[in-house]
Amino acid sequence: MPEASPGQTLVRMLASQVAHLDLNVVDGKFGILPDLPAVPGTNGCGVV
Repeated sequence: MPEASPGQTLVRMLASQVAHLDLNVVDGKFGILPDLPAVPGTNGCGVV
């Protein structure tokens, strides 16, 4: 189990969503592409 460093929070993810726009980013078809490495999906539910 990882441990959080000072100033960080450890979250156990219970669910996450990958929307159709996230898939467009992964395919390189979205107008603004993030710098790599990047993680698709920004929505989720977890326990702190």
